Amino acid sequence: MTRTAPRMVITGASRGIGRAIALEFARHGARIVICARRQAPLEEVTQEIQRAGGEAVPVVSDVSTDHGARLLAIAVERNFEGELDVLVNNAGHFRAVPMLETSLESDFHALLAANLTAVVLPTLRLLPSLLRSPRPHVLNILSIAALRGFPWNTGYGSAKWGARGFTEVLRAEFGDRVRVTGIYPGAVDTDAWVGAPFPHDRKKMLRPEQVAAAVAQAWEAKSAPESVVLETPPGAVGG
Repeated sequence: MTRTAPRMVITGASRGIGRAIALEFARHGARIVICARRQAPLEEVTQEIQRAGGEAVPVVSDVSTDHGARLLAIAVERNFEGELDVLVNNAGHFRAVPMLETSLESDFHALLAANLTAVVLPTLRLLPSLLRSPRPHVLNILSIAALRGFPWNTGYGSAKWGARGFTEVLRAEFGDRVRVTGIYPGAVDTDAWVGAPFPHDRKKMLRPEQVAAAVAQAWEAKSAPESVVLETPPGAVGG
């Protein structure tokens, strides 16, 4: 990473992919507003970022709500004087449920909120700050499930396809002023797989650090890629 360290917002930054992205950029001195719903793990990541050479501003918020998204905008105003270089929409939640067992509220609506609304609202609230940057970039951490249909993914798959659609709309409307990249990882070794009701081997999955490296490379590229696909390694899921 050779460019000037950015001012960033990373959602869902307390663990897994979000944490790995924060640490990847922290090693190059990035100033990062990190958010998650739980304070204790967010404080741990804040300390890790500082030890790695970055600056962190923790914000406890649920970005699937407008109030939570507004808290990020307030943090950007206070800490970056209202100018933002990079937004990484990483917050999300995975749950696999057979289609005929899908609950409208706890499965479908909850997964839409966690994986679609939580991408849309921060983008809407932070877009004015991004437009003040000389080189703004939005990177949406989506999923291979936004490109293909998988069984037991009624809520999750629908939400990720929606987030992919939002990413394309954002590019169509603001692509001349904002770099927009969709990141499509396959199965990644995170706690999201705890209790998954089908065969899987976390040791064979992608590592969060691999996704973080892909995000950093996309940001650093002279011409930002529209999409980055990281395929699931053989044997990681199914069998």
